[in-house]
Formats: sequence, C-alpha cells, structure tokens
Amino acid sequence: MGFFQKDLRLKITSLLLLLILLFSAAAIGISYALASEMMRHNINDSTLTVTKLARGLLSVAIDRRFARIRLITSYPEFRNPKSSADDKTRSIKLFLETWPIASKAVFTDTNGTPQAGSSEIMSAGNMSRMKWFRNAQIALLVLSYIDSPAELQRLSSSEPLLAVSSPTRDEYGQIFGYIAIFTTLDDIKNALSVAKVGKTGVGYLVDSSGSLMAGGQSIPIIDKKTGKVDSTDVLTTITSGETGMETIRVQRKSFIVSFSPVEPGIERSVGIDWYTGIVMDSKEAYAPVHRITVYLLLISIIFL
Repeated sequence: MGFFQKDLRLKITSLLLLLILLFSAAAIGISYALASEMMRHNINDSTLTVTKLARGLLSVAIDRRFARIRLITSYPEFRNPKSSADDKTRSIKLFLETWPIASKAVFTDTNGTPQAGSSEIMSAGNMSRMKWFRNAQIALLVLSYIDSPAELQRLSSSEPLLAVSSPTRDEYGQIFGYIAIFTTLDDIKNALSVAKVGKTGVGYLVDSSGSLMAGGQSIPIIDKKTGKVDSTDVLTTITSGETGMETIRVQRKSFIVSFSPVEPGIERSVGIDWYTGIVMDSKEAYAPVHRITVYLLLISIIFL
C-alpha cells in the first residue's frame, strides 16, 4: 500500500512540475511577445519621428529659398525692363552678400541670354538649354537640382547646386526675363546631420530618379558608383508618396528604411519631387528585443 501511495505522490509531483514548466514557458513567451511588440513599436515611432523632423527641416530650407527669390524679384531693378544691367548686377551682388548659402546668381532675357549677374556666370553663354532655365519657363517658382558635370562646369562649380528661379514681370504682369539664384546644399546637409538614430541610422535625401542629393557618407541603399538607389523595388517604395517604414535586405544584411515625401509650405511651387528618410541596421534597431530574450531565458533558468 505504501508503495502505491509513494508512486502516486511522485506522479502528482511530476505533473505539478510539468504544469509549472508549461505555465512558466507560456508566461515567458507571452512576456517576450508583448515586450518585443512594444519595443518594435517604440523603434518604429522613434524612426518615423526623426524622419518627420528631417522632412520639416528640409521644408523650411526650401521655403527660405522661395522667400528669397520672391524678395529679389520684388526689387525695382527687376520690375523695370528698362533698368540697366549695372543696376541689376549691383543688386544681385548685394543680395548674395546677405545670404551665405547663395554662391552666384544670373538674370537672363526670355531667350536665356545672360544680362546681369555673377561674373563667372556671365561668360557661360546662352542658358536656354540648361536645366534651371527650362524649368523656369513654366513661369512659377522652381527648384532645380543641378548635378550634371557639364552644367556645373559652365556654372564654375565643383559641387552640385540647388537653383531657385523665377520669372521677372513688369508692372503689367508681362514676363521679360528670368532670375536664378544658385545655392549650395550646406543647410540641407546640416538638416540631415540632425536626422540620426543610434550609431548606424543616417538620413538621406533623394529625388524621384533615386539620385542621392544629400546624406551620410555610406548609405546601404545607395550604389557607390552611380550615386543612386540600387534597387527598383526600394526606389518604388521610397517614392510612393507615403510616410512609412520597411525592412529590406542588402547584400545579406537587414536594414530598416523609413521614407517620406518632402513637402514645402509655399503653394504653386514646382521642381520638388524629393524624398527623405533614415536607413538603419536592423541589428542595432532590434538589439533591445534580443536583450529581452536573453534576460527572459536567464530568469527562467534561475527560477526554474
């Protein structure tokens, strides 16, 4: 009789231990799932917050350019078709001195022939075939990203420029020329330098073709040789016009890529088809989740 009682106690004890193990494993699993989801949600929120911050800073940089071009086109020299080239050149020179990122400027007639402006541009010849002039002819405020080696050479620049242009109109609203201010991208680069997450998260700015306009020194989604987004699928996602985040694989490594369109506040502006975001190594992003896994395993080993 004692033997059977002992065997029954052993079975009950074993069953209780098994139940404890099962409940503990379930509790650990549920805790891990909840903690992981919370961490992922926080990571996503943080990344998207930084992305929106970058977008906001870029929008400010764009709006400042439009405000500046509106200012110079309101000068009497650029409202009067009969004002002299010397007067226009002096106004341009003074204007450039008060705007650190503006490197040069030019005023042309409606055929693209320079009439006044920075000395290094005046010798560049007719500009009717240049990107900024073709964009300016749509008669709105326009931003043109200039990275063509041939055009940069004509503009005496060794680095890409951002041209903001506008038609000039007389008192009757008739267009009699075009003015373009060529700026560096220093303020945009500074804005993106703020958009950092952790050690590996870097900001980027690309146009609709996938060309990198500004960003970190080494961005996984950018082909170093071409300077463009190296995957059609990734480019399609980035330029979707939505704000979001995806996980992609590049050379067997996983990265988190956030994206958002850059939207200036000034209406009727064109030439802006840009997208910004953050690229971050997934290992760093989800390191807290992995640590939670280790902690839960250690707790289960210690208490069980």
